[in-house]
Amino acid sequence: MDRTELFEPLHHRGDLVVTGHLGVAAPLVVTGSLTVGGCLYDHGSEGRIVVGGDLTARAVFSGGELLVQGDIRADVVQCVTLDPRTTASGTVRAGLVLEQDSSGASVEADVHLDYDSYLAGRPGSQDELQERLRALLVDEVFTRDWGDNERRLDRWELFDRLLDGQQVFRDDHG
Repeated sequence: MDRTELFEPLHHRGDLVVTGHLGVAAPLVVTGSLTVGGCLYDHGSEGRIVVGGDLTARAVFSGGELLVQGDIRADVVQCVTLDPRTTASGTVRAGLVLEQDSSGASVEADVHLDYDSYLAGRPGSQDELQERLRALLVDEVFTRDWGDNERRLDRWELFDRLLDGQQVFRDDHG
């Protein structure tokens, strides 16, 4: 799949459609909706993304500043936070949502988790969560690199597979 990297600021009036992947390393402002046929990802704090309408992509990975006034629709959404005041004003709809800081956003997902707490193996419903993740995702996105010999979801492997156009969800995922 084609990959477009944005290194200069872009202000686009109206809706914007990108057929492949879109990497953002400079401010991007879209006054309408943004549709990305592949993955949308930023390069940390350099990649500020503002969308006046809805955001639709195969996957959204943001470690920087992301503000979407409408809904976010994707197979996978990974953000530092999805706080409705600073990130997603509408509803986040995805198969899998990973947040580093829990936000209270409106989320409709098969699995929605605080990724840092998950990696730390904090007590609670960890076993149930692990079962839900294993039922949702292919085995290849789980690794044993966490020092305790447990196989946990590796968000970087997940992202790499999405960029390569490989399957991340099990065949029976609806």
